[in-house]
Amino acid sequence: MFAPQFNDTICPALRAQFQDDGASNSTTAPYPCFVQFNYFEIVEEWPKDIGVSVMANESSSAWSVITLANEADLAILVPGPAVDTLNTSYTASTIGIRADCISLNSLCAQDPSTLTTTNCSQAGYPQLPHVEASNSSSVGSQNTPQVKDYIFGIVNEQLAGTALGPLDLTSPLASNPANMAVQLRWETRNEGATGDARGAAVDSPDSAIDLDPSPTLYAGCSVSFFNVTARLDGERNAWSLVDSTPSSREFTTTLWLPTLYQYATEYLANDLSTIARTQDKYPVMAALNQHLARLMLGTAAGYFVPAQATDVDRLIPTLLGRYPVAPVLALIALLCLYALLALLVFLSSWWTADQTIVTSTSESTDTQERSMLSMTQRWLTSPVPLVGAAFPRDDKRDGEDGLLSVGGQQGRMVYDGNMSDVPLGVGLTNEGFGIWERGAGRKTMGVEEP
Repeated sequence: MFAPQFNDTICPALRAQFQDDGASNSTTAPYPCFVQFNYFEIVEEWPKDIGVSVMANESSSAWSVITLANEADLAILVPGPAVDTLNTSYTASTIGIRADCISLNSLCAQDPSTLTTTNCSQAGYPQLPHVEASNSSSVGSQNTPQVKDYIFGIVNEQLAGTALGPLDLTSPLASNPANMAVQLRWETRNEGATGDARGAAVDSPDSAIDLDPSPTLYAGCSVSFFNVTARLDGERNAWSLVDSTPSSREFTTTLWLPTLYQYATEYLANDLSTIARTQDKYPVMAALNQHLARLMLGTAAGYFVPAQATDVDRLIPTLLGRYPVAPVLALIALLCLYALLALLVFLSSWWTADQTIVTSTSESTDTQERSMLSMTQRWLTSPVPLVGAAFPRDDKRDGEDGLLSVGGQQGRMVYDGNMSDVPLGVGLTNEGFGIWERGAGRKTMGVEEP
């Protein structure tokens, strides 16, 4: 298992390559790693490719961004779908971003006739709306489509991202939390219609967008960057936050670089297109918080390489049945009771004297019935017959077992042999339990039939 770690080899490699190309050190910007940002943006494609795969949630991506809902929608970078983490728990050091945005549309000055936002100075963002330069005669008009999609960084009231990304700033070192602004505009088409068709935008004071001339969203965001320790529970496949500390200003400045180059802007506009037109500002801002943090972290995924995780625990899957507790306990209790009764019956046979029933040779029905009654009484009142039935003698009589059922064999249980007054014994002998023909040498309690 591995965790994301910032690729420190990028910095010297880019610096050396930049200097080998004959660039002057005087053109470098005071960033901690990337000494010339236009060079990184134009020439180095692999970090952007990694970021695009993460933002698009590609199945082959080595990284993925998840949102921890119980940690105020903190987005963290974790191994992606291409990495098998099934049944494995581990702890990883990673990076996290949390966005906290407010809707500016209702806070900014608006044209009373069109309800179009004209200036957001009173909301603390005098740079908004940002109107794109144009060669048309409508330059400067806020009622033109020249209000385009942007995610801005703001440092000392300067906008970064309008033309050269972070190089738009004279003092490019960002604070943490970073001050950012979002400006998004969508087309008015609705299933091929144009003009006044705006989808299902909410036309109310709590709307997150302006309706004229096109659905437009303005938001101010405070974006925090964290060095995070998180743990994956392999059994539930769920991440949890272990610890977090704010990132340095230098690291924050490095991480927001791809966002200021507008790599995530198109994805953000697509993600918010439907909800911005159908919901009020509260769910729209909640969605903006999640998507902005996720996309900003996704664009920066190319900065990271795999590193070894810690506290790795691999689970061995075992198929177990799950049963209700009460019936299982009841069954166990019954089995224990049955075992106890059986043990009591067995032990009681050791101190219970065997009893002899002497039968008469008379074949009268009355005699046999009384003999049967005596034997049945012994079975009901003494454990010896039961234990004897469980441990029969080895010898047979006329090819049949010496132990016979009272109900099935009737008088044969108490009458054995052809001689007159044959004594039978039921109980424990030196050879085992059973019914046997009485002999001398053992004292028993006899019961004689008349």
